[in-house]
Amino acid sequence: MTTTDYAKLFTTLIGRRLHQIDQALQCGSFIHDSVKQAQALQALSYAMAIDTPDFANIIRLLRAMAPLMEQVGHRNNWRATLVQGCALCQRMGHVAAEADVCYHIGILYHRERNFAVARKWLTDALRAYEVAADRGGQSKTLHQLAHIACLQRKYDQAAKLVEEAAPLADDDPILRAMTYFLKGTIASDFQRWHEAELLFREALALRTV
Repeated sequence: MTTTDYAKLFTTLIGRRLHQIDQALQCGSFIHDSVKQAQALQALSYAMAIDTPDFANIIRLLRAMAPLMEQVGHRNNWRATLVQGCALCQRMGHVAAEADVCYHIGILYHRERNFAVARKWLTDALRAYEVAADRGGQSKTLHQLAHIACLQRKYDQAAKLVEEAAPLADDDPILRAMTYFLKGTIASDFQRWHEAELLFREALALRTV
């Protein structure tokens, strides 16, 4: 076999692995299968490194996997894959996908309480969502930035961010619930207990719709 033949075979094998991951995602088994998760990390990393990556498929899988990988506790290994994905998005000029990937990198840093780096990635995500005219993306990112501000007890900043996020939520119940939750958090930290209770109840009602 020639070098070209080996390259084609490698690309074919990576494509098959990505297809298997896609099937696991569709049937719901991915989140319970640590072997598939490890295979996905490796396959995506290889897929993004080849000369002609299947960009659309890679980005779709990154977006589908991101919340699941966060949920089961992947951190450094998954973050490295997302950073690689972000570079690919920028190279291909896919700003909407870049926004999503930056957002999920920010979430990982947020969960590690590395707030400065989380803010950096979330701010990058916000800019990309603005370019993509994605109102929901802007809203969820502003809410995350507000949550970080709350955790750092920067309440004036948090309140301002929530006010920016609220009108962008439109009719999304999850985003609207986050607005009420963060307003309730701010109220409770200032010991405005009745106001906080009402706001938390509004948030809960929206999450149970």
